[in-house]
Amino acid sequence: MNCRHLLDALSDYLDDQAAASVRADLEAHLAECRSCTVIVETSRRTLRIVTDVGSFEIPDELSQRLLKKTMAGLASARTGSGDPGTGNPESGGTESGS
Repeated sequence: MNCRHLLDALSDYLDDQAAASVRADLEAHLAECRSCTVIVETSRRTLRIVTDVGSFEIPDELSQRLLKKTMAGLASARTGSGDPGTGNPESGGTESGS
């Protein structure tokens, strides 16, 4: 398991839908990778906040800016422009160098 695989399986993991073997691999990776641990913890907190608040409307301008920034980040991740020296999980490496 590496950071890229964790990101690919994150939604199923957070929804308790990941297969037992995938869950075990993810948790083993999380025990070694601080960057991915932060991503998982932040995602859990974000989901908790959003589900506690319920739905709400945001201004169109803000929605468009968020969408544009998100899409740019996804495009950057797909092209492999993540930097392993920054702890960026998009690079596919971990902080321990594995």
